[in-house]
Amino acid sequence: FNRYFLNIPLKILKQNKSNKISFFYPSTEFIKTKSNIAYSKVKKRAEKKLKKYCKDHKIKLNLYRFPKLNSKQSISLIEKDLPDLVEHLNNNKNKIIKIFN
Repeated sequence: FNRYFLNIPLKILKQNKSNKISFFYPSTEFIKTKSNIAYSKVKKRAEKKLKKYCKDHKIKLNLYRFPKLNSKQSISLIEKDLPDLVEHLNNNKNKIIKIFN
């Protein structure tokens, strides 16, 4: 998890010499509800380190924690009425602006 969610994004940011980029780092609200598992711990630590790095190097960082969504990775037998990504964005136009602005 550490390599994928922290080391690789930091490597990408460090290769940026001009600082004329913005960086989008998606996450999920899952990391708040299951804060004791390894995935959540790494994602929280990565968010913190990426925020600091981007602030120190004047890189615009867009962090967004998606709610529960219906996807191939999150099929749920209990919660069948979850929106998919497109539905979520269509129902939350302000989220599109936050994510892609």
